[in-house]
Amino acid sequence: MDHHEDAGAPGVTEASGFQQRVPADQQLLTDFLTGFARVLEEDLSRPGETRVWCAVTVLGGGRAETIAASNDRALSLDQLQLRFPDGPCLASAREHVLVHTGDTRTDHR
Repeated sequence: MDHHEDAGAPGVTEASGFQQRVPADQQLLTDFLTGFARVLEEDLSRPGETRVWCAVTVLGGGRAETIAASNDRALSLDQLQLRFPDGPCLASAREHVLVHTGDTRTDHR
């Protein structure tokens, strides 16, 4: 999305990874959720096993957007999922349920 606001406008900052301008309070929320996703990644990952990656997707205005992730791979995978009409994150948000995605190397759905 290309915005033409004045780059020096008060209360506006560039959102890392999203290439758009967001109000400063939204940036604070994004920063908080990114930190939260990283804490979840650490807490849910077990030593000697594959790491858990976490991303935060929000639905609004008829669309979904990834607003935070624990790492670049989680961000890329979540954004890839949003290119399709459905997926585990979208189903979870839409239906208000926990959707477990197992090992995608062996899950052939």
